[in-house]
Amino acid sequence: MTPTLTLKKLCRWGACGEALRVFVETWGEDAEITAEQALRKLRALRRPRWEGWLLAQEPSFTKALLAAGADVSAYCDFALADASAKGHLRVARVLLAAGADVHARNGAALYWARFYHHDSVIKLLEKAGAENG
Repeated sequence: MTPTLTLKKLCRWGACGEALRVFVETWGEDAEITAEQALRKLRALRRPRWEGWLLAQEPSFTKALLAAGADVSAYCDFALADASAKGHLRVARVLLAAGADVHARNGAALYWARFYHHDSVIKLLEKAGAENG
């Protein structure tokens, strides 16, 4: 089953008001869109931060976005730092497998995982080469 994006998911994930407005204006409140549709819209809007944010939310949607051509390093590897801050271990695994840089943003992924005490994410990042420090 292909993962889809809905207004309800965006709300549950804590999307900003502007992102919610764009979704509703583009597709309507009841729409279910594919990763490809979301990515096309983000690229048209030139919103790499939103692309990075979406990549950090849910493993199945992360995989779908990457398969659709999303940039794992969008907005300076924002996705890995955001997933690490939220403790999304499975998403972090997907991002690292896709080539996310554990050193990007001056090691922000490891910093945020430590800040929020996400031990399993810390171990994953260190195993991937993030430096203690």
